[in-house]
Amino acid sequence: MVKNLILAVLNDDQAAYDLPILEGQPNLLANAEAKVSSIKETNDVLYGIKGLFDHKAETAWETPRTDTLCTLEFDLGKRTLLSALSLAEKGQIENWNHGVDIRLKIKKNKTDTWQQILQHNGAIGSPPILSFKPQTARFVKIEIRKRPSFELQIAELRLFGSIK
Repeated sequence: MVKNLILAVLNDDQAAYDLPILEGQPNLLANAEAKVSSIKETNDVLYGIKGLFDHKAETAWETPRTDTLCTLEFDLGKRTLLSALSLAEKGQIENWNHGVDIRLKIKKNKTDTWQQILQHNGAIGSPPILSFKPQTARFVKIEIRKRPSFELQIAELRLFGSIK
């Protein structure tokens, strides 16, 4: 069980932003081949997936407001043990979280059918780390269902292997 492993991240001269970083735990998605369902205004520079991995609270992967199913797919390059997912929403402040339905799906081989291993109904980043029974996979898909009343803004995304 993950307890007391969440650290604050300092972004240069900015105040600490509570992103779920686990000391010594690599983010398995940071160097994976990725594709997304859409990008706000098709502007990859401002709203693309690079915002997911830059450790900055002010940048994010953003989708158009009208999208109600937003997906990210990753190829890890090889079968890898997975055990926890962490997402942080851009500009999170108290009592401002949007309700979403997050589903984590995996497959070991390209031709396999997606297998759902996690479903979370609630706010992004609450709880900051979503743990699940360890699974081995090469391909990872994150589906986020939302209302069309807001843009999805994921500031940081992390997938962890065995939490030590």
